[in-house]
Amino acid sequence: MNFGTRNFSGIVNSVLLNRMRTVIAIVIFIAITGCRSDDTSKALPEARSMFKEVLIEFNAQREKVKQEFEEGKNTLLTFQEAMKTAQDKDAEFAKVYTKWKRIKAEVKQIHEKFANLVSGADVLYAEFENRANSITNEQLKAKMLQRINESKENYTIRLKQGRNGINKLDDANTKVWDTMTALEISYGLEVVEEKLTQTFQEIDMMIESVMKELKGLSRESELLLTIRFE
Repeated sequence: MNFGTRNFSGIVNSVLLNRMRTVIAIVIFIAITGCRSDDTSKALPEARSMFKEVLIEFNAQREKVKQEFEEGKNTLLTFQEAMKTAQDKDAEFAKVYTKWKRIKAEVKQIHEKFANLVSGADVLYAEFENRANSITNEQLKAKMLQRINESKENYTIRLKQGRNGINKLDDANTKVWDTMTALEISYGLEVVEEKLTQTFQEIDMMIESVMKELKGLSRESELLLTIRFE
């Protein structure tokens, strides 16, 4: 959504303001000359009614502009948009950032796979032990429990090796995470600063445009008020 000067001025400097000026001029004219006319009682209420309708329509458009600005606060820029823009502007950053996202997903997959292996192995060995203990032949039972223990010992050795490997993976991932996060901030801030500069310039132009309209409307309304109470 574009909240530039053209969009805002297209609403504020619309036909509505021109209509308001026309109605104000009519009311001023009636106030000056209407007192000597037999049609004053009819013309002034009609002008007031027209003025009221224009004000209602103008307020409706003003609420529309306000709503657009509220929506703009949410759509002006997001972190994801900043990253996308940064990648579009810098091919090298796009290359390493895409690779990092893939590696992050792989690291997450390794952790999940290891956690599932541990929980699954614990359940399986517990089940094997329960079944071995159900054997009534003591000699066969002892033999099966011994076989289970040998398997558990081998599993424990591999489990320790796997944990050491994951710890090393996490250490390396942390270093890259810090570097990539710093790059995210650096490239993202450039995009944000450019967007903020552009938006502030648009706001300054919008303020200047609306201030001119307000000054003109202020003079016209004060003149009308003066005439009304003379």
